[in-house]
Amino acid sequence: IAVGHVTWALIERLVTEAIIRFDPERAEADRLKAADQRHFDIGEVTAEGQVYVDGLLDAADGRDLDEAIAREAHNLGQLGDDSSLDVRRSKAAGVIARRDLMLDLETDDRTETGRKVTLNLHITDTTLTGANPVGRCEETRTPVSAEQIREWLQAPGTSIIVRPVIDLADCIPVTAYEIPDRHRRR
Repeated sequence: IAVGHVTWALIERLVTEAIIRFDPERAEADRLKAADQRHFDIGEVTAEGQVYVDGLLDAADGRDLDEAIAREAHNLGQLGDDSSLDVRRSKAAGVIARRDLMLDLETDDRTETGRKVTLNLHITDTTLTGANPVGRCEETRTPVSAEQIREWLQAPGTSIIVRPVIDLADCIPVTAYEIPDRHRRR
């Protein structure tokens, strides 16, 4: 459903952005209230030996979990598992869980890869003064508060790459057959 040339999804994003920008106290209270609704449940075992999984995660945690499961499902395929991608993803969750159970959590010398975050920053005079508390989540194109971004970046083991916003009007020629990383990011 669209109103004129604006979709309802865009209207909702604009309203969310306006709340973050003009009523940051309410936005932060709403964010913290929503964070209290997070859960992760494993259901009862079915007669066929399966369980349902249901959860509501922080967006960054959900992305990390999805990436870990996708990577493990890909590895299973590379190792010869010819199950469908959905089945390999469900198997991957079990592989990740068993790997975690094997870790000796009492030692501090285990290697953690952690979250990898790439920030595309557009710095303006309002950013420097703190007058613009709104960021954007690339995957969903939704506005997020600066406080939420700060929380995501403080997760243990997080590595951060800071890049400037890409000027899509700029023309950078390529003389090689392979696509350079700067073009992939565009």
